[in-house]
Amino acid sequence: MNLIDILDMSLHKLKAFALVAELGSFKDAAEALELSPPCVTMLVKDLEKTYKLKLFNRVRNRTVLTSQGEIFLGQAKRVLAEVEVLDEEAD
Repeated sequence: MNLIDILDMSLHKLKAFALVAELGSFKDAAEALELSPPCVTMLVKDLEKTYKLKLFNRVRNRTVLTSQGEIFLGQAKRVLAEVEVLDEEAD
């Protein structure tokens, strides 16, 4: 796997995380991303493992950001926004 593939996968994980945070649901995020809910869960768990963070509390039928998740979301949004700017400038 080359560096570009690694970066693409990392961005994919950040997008999945941000969408779960926005929608409050792994299932809804999975539908929006056209992935299965277990796939989205795996992407988020990978982030949690990599950064040694707990990003969400899963309470009943709700998915709520932890305090670590709120901080991480701000950082993820900045990264995703910068990538979007790069993509726009490349066009």
